[in-house]
Amino acid sequence: MLTLPVIGWERYFMIFIINDDESYLRWINANPSGYVVNAQNPPSPNNLFLHRSSCSHISSSKRSNWTTKSYLKVCSNDVNELNEWATGTVDGELASCGHCKPDTSNQSEKISEHPVVVSLTEPQSEVELPFLKYPDQGRRFLGKRSGDNSRRGYGLTLRRLTGLSSCAYCGMDLFDSYEHWLLLQVDHVIPTTVGKRLGIPVEWLEDYSNMVLACSACNSFDNQFDDPDVIFAPQTEDEFFDLRDMVFTKRKPRIHKCQSSERSFFEGKPWEHK
Repeated sequence: MLTLPVIGWERYFMIFIINDDESYLRWINANPSGYVVNAQNPPSPNNLFLHRSSCSHISSSKRSNWTTKSYLKVCSNDVNELNEWATGTVDGELASCGHCKPDTSNQSEKISEHPVVVSLTEPQSEVELPFLKYPDQGRRFLGKRSGDNSRRGYGLTLRRLTGLSSCAYCGMDLFDSYEHWLLLQVDHVIPTTVGKRLGIPVEWLEDYSNMVLACSACNSFDNQFDDPDVIFAPQTEDEFFDLRDMVFTKRKPRIHKCQSSERSFFEGKPWEHK
């Protein structure tokens, strides 16, 4: 099913593509400077990811199911239209893809006849995804976790696989001292219990690609993602990685708030008061 509601200028329109991968791939090939929102079907306000049309995560012809099963695509050459749809129709906000990093803010001008391609290296305000430093930028499975000890086992494996050594949430280097190493834990970004309830394969949940290094404090803050708006199990690997990125993007700011609260409490030196 293909729906083409015209919005705004005659030359600018937003297109909803559902159950039509051929039309979707044709649109992104014809609009290389456009934008695509990957959304659940029906759309959830907490799962609206904005991509550039050229983003390899949403534009490969080597796979299918781009617009089938539990997902749809909303496409436009104008970020304003997509923002208006997200806030006005879905009551949500667009989250920027951590790979192609489009600017989700409203643009004051419509795109020109010959759009300027924005540099992907411009500073972004979005949460930095640690998975971008994983092999293949975190878009493939790395192997199922083995062992039951993070400090002596799978935490070391995760470091070897990714090359990362710091807590994904607060940035503490967990390998620069014995005291920090004692705090080393591994966080399942999509918790296993939640994933099982959604019907996500256990081998996906227990894969190293769904894990980040974390200090014991950050791993204890807000440690169960259980968003009622996540009602569809991802059907493909890319959908699983999108969900993982969304969970991390939403959780990290909440952990920072917990850290700030704990720091304020500590700096008040409560042990000096009766």
